[in-house]
Amino acid sequence: MFDNVGRNRSQNAGRTVGSLLLSLTFNGTLLAFIAWMMVKAPEVVEELKDKLVAVDLAAPPPPPPPPPPPGGSKKKEKKEKVEVKEEVPVDPQVLQPDPPPVVEEEDDGVEGGVEGGVKDGVVGGVVGGVKDGVLGGQLGGTGNVKTVHWSEAQVKTRVKPRFPEAAQQLGLKEEKCITHIVIDTSGEPSDVTFKSCPELFKAAAREAALQWRWYPVMDNGQPTRAQFDINFIFKLND
Repeated sequence: MFDNVGRNRSQNAGRTVGSLLLSLTFNGTLLAFIAWMMVKAPEVVEELKDKLVAVDLAAPPPPPPPPPPPGGSKKKEKKEKVEVKEEVPVDPQVLQPDPPPVVEEEDDGVEGGVEGGVKDGVVGGVVGGVKDGVLGGQLGGTGNVKTVHWSEAQVKTRVKPRFPEAAQQLGLKEEKCITHIVIDTSGEPSDVTFKSCPELFKAAAREAALQWRWYPVMDNGQPTRAQFDINFIFKLND
């Protein structure tokens, strides 16, 4: 019994001491906080004063701009000028087409001739036939033409062909044209063709050949048309 009483007293004494220590700790902390506040309070007050003074000394914001006057700007209306063109009356005589040209009829025709015939042609000849052709021959035919060697046709007049300028510009120096010539009964050339000739030299060869003249080629004692080949030699002298 006495042991229980002693234990209870010891427990009560321990609780009293714990409560006392807790109270001292709380009071000490509170006193320390109050002392800290007393030291820091003047600094906090000075800082707040500086901020309040800075706010008071700041310049007030500028007033807002005045509103624009009512009505605003008016756009000027542009009036477009419309040009009115007067219609000019058209003279109906101006629009009339020109009369067709008057074709004068040739009065040199031969009685009994045909349309498209050649002046001084032979009566009964064929349109497109060759002068001095054979009666009854075919259109486009050579007629009674004697083929001879060029040496059998005696030359009366020779003309040297000119060297084409286009060939000179191309650097050509020499060329040959094998030319087929038909002469009439008077010895004048009536047809000039080529068996072999560059295109650049054909015009010059034909021009020279048409200026040549031969004595008439005879057949049974009568002059006749003849055909033969001659060579035109083009050579550029340096």
